[in-house]
Amino acid sequence: MTNTPRLSKSGIEYLDLAWGIFHGCQNHLRGICPIPNCWAKGIVTHYSKNYRGNFEEPTFYPEACRSPSGVSRPSIIGVGWMGDIIGYGKKWKNQIYNEIENCPQHLFLFLTKNLEEIKYWEPFPENCGVGITTCFYSDVLKACRLLASIEARLKFLSIEPMLDDCRVLPSTLSTSNIGWVVIGGQTRPKLLPTKEYIEYMTWACAQAKIPIFLKDNLQELGLPLERQKPVWERKLVSIP
Repeated sequence: MTNTPRLSKSGIEYLDLAWGIFHGCQNHLRGICPIPNCWAKGIVTHYSKNYRGNFEEPTFYPEACRSPSGVSRPSIIGVGWMGDIIGYGKKWKNQIYNEIENCPQHLFLFLTKNLEEIKYWEPFPENCGVGITTCFYSDVLKACRLLASIEARLKFLSIEPMLDDCRVLPSTLSTSNIGWVVIGGQTRPKLLPTKEYIEYMTWACAQAKIPIFLKDNLQELGLPLERQKPVWERKLVSIP
């Protein structure tokens, strides 16, 4: 952790900082997430001295509420990514939003697999983005339909890991109001999409005029890693 309480440099390529205001998730127990080896659960379990309670007990850290205010440099900040904060943290929404609205210099990103819970967080503050993580084609289609209607300035799709053929048509992407697509593989155990799939999705996003971001764990496929960012996001936080 940095000297700002529960705010740390993030290992996720497109984030600058991770806001550790929350941990915990019951998605696998409830059948929402098909991934048994959750990376967030592994971190919480391994570094248990930094977290209160186990991973299946969603926990809020009120001492972290003012952490982003201590950072003046415009940053992209992941909100509560040691769990699914949209799925299990709505009782703390007002406290979280108060800090976000007090920090217009930052872009705050939420990411969830709980599609049904997003409505309880609307409307998202102006300097927020909300993403849905999907693994199956049917879930991609559901996410696209939902993202088309929610109130958020940036809406994005995170496809990782791909567990079936998630080849989304450009027309589906362009009518969903999505501003960004992120694609990654599974690292433990390793599970990567095919080179042909990445080529297709890069083409589909280009046709739909949607920026695409390919994560580091796709490097061994031997393709250029597209690292596009949403246009409004670059303007907001002045990222080169």
